[in-house]
Amino acid sequence: LLLHDLGKPYVLITGHDGKDHFKGHQEVSYEIALRACRDLKLSNEYKNTVPDLVRYHDEIAAPTLGWLHKFVVGLGFDKEKMHRLFMVQYGDIMAHSVKGQKRLAVLKEMIRFYEREIEKRPVCVGQLALNGKEVSRIAGVYGKEIGTTLKELLDHAFYCPQDNTKEGLTHYLEKKRK
Repeated sequence: LLLHDLGKPYVLITGHDGKDHFKGHQEVSYEIALRACRDLKLSNEYKNTVPDLVRYHDEIAAPTLGWLHKFVVGLGFDKEKMHRLFMVQYGDIMAHSVKGQKRLAVLKEMIRFYEREIEKRPVCVGQLALNGKEVSRIAGVYGKEIGTTLKELLDHAFYCPQDNTKEGLTHYLEKKRK
């Protein structure tokens, strides 16, 4: 929380309405957090967590599967990192005015959605019903193509968790080969 808004002075623009705007402060704050973690010689855990929490602290919106996929599959946020993100977002919201605190309801909805959906869906290759050897045999891929195919299967199984069975993923691969 100490670092999350440090980029605001670098992007400050006063609009025609006389109000200050800080568009893009998350990215500038992210860069500052990267430098701070490196310069303070923090652990790799902090270096891999703090800047990301700073970068995404303002991403509070009605949750969708696309939002969830971005964080847990695309960015690889595990349960601990998601919990930390929610805590940073909560702290940021609570520091705002009563009007700004109206976003708290959306954050609570995001947390409920996350907790409900995360149990239903694979979020990493290790949770797929097929492994690399099986994918290689079924799809006839080798080397780096195995990883690419597993990533494709993960994306599919995330959105269609009912297909995360050996039969379902095999059928998906065979259908794609035709």
